[in-house]
Amino acid sequence: MKTLFLIATIFLTRMLIKAQEIFFPSKEGVVLEYKNYDNKNSETGTTRYTITKVNKMGNDMDITYIILKMDKDKKVQFDDEITVHYKDKKLHFDMSSIFRQSVLREKGELPKNFKISGSDVVTPSYLKVGDKLPDSHVNMAIKRGIINIKIAINITDRTVEALEDITVPAGIFEAYKINSKMSAKASIINKTSTSSEWLVKGIGMVKSESYDKKGELES
Repeated sequence: MKTLFLIATIFLTRMLIKAQEIFFPSKEGVVLEYKNYDNKNSETGTTRYTITKVNKMGNDMDITYIILKMDKDKKVQFDDEITVHYKDKKLHFDMSSIFRQSVLREKGELPKNFKISGSDVVTPSYLKVGDKLPDSHVNMAIKRGIINIKIAINITDRTVEALEDITVPAGIFEAYKINSKMSAKASIINKTSTSSEWLVKGIGMVKSESYDKKGELES
């Protein structure tokens, strides 16, 4: 029953905001639920977005939502409030906000020796195949005793690869497929991966896949 309600909510939202060119739900109360799978197609958990507040400012808006991530045993791994910004016909997501919230949840406050900066992940309202989207990054630094820990995450080569129909448990959608590359560096550890995301107007992401540097599916 919960799945049926979720699907009905998604389709109702599409009808209500059909005229809006935004790759994210913008109606309070909407719930999106994603099933997470590993490279063997085994379910590893669930991620749920619940839209709690939409603050409209002319043609722009701030959309606040609760993101709840649980493992396959329903144990909560992440539960925080995030806000995305829609301005000048572009959706802005601050990657650093998730890391900042994680530290706040763990420590109760941001340590004085914790620094974080970065740029938004920006997705224009109007896409066409072949478009190159802006890069984004997050840099973090924290000092523990005499050890300085630095982490750098970069998302590059964001390209609109295709406009295609995609089938997911919630239905069939016409989606823009966006490919990107992510590199993460922490001290002497370096990791590079690529990903594909399928975005639908009025909903946002309906599916994502990540691959290791050899091109093999990770999740």
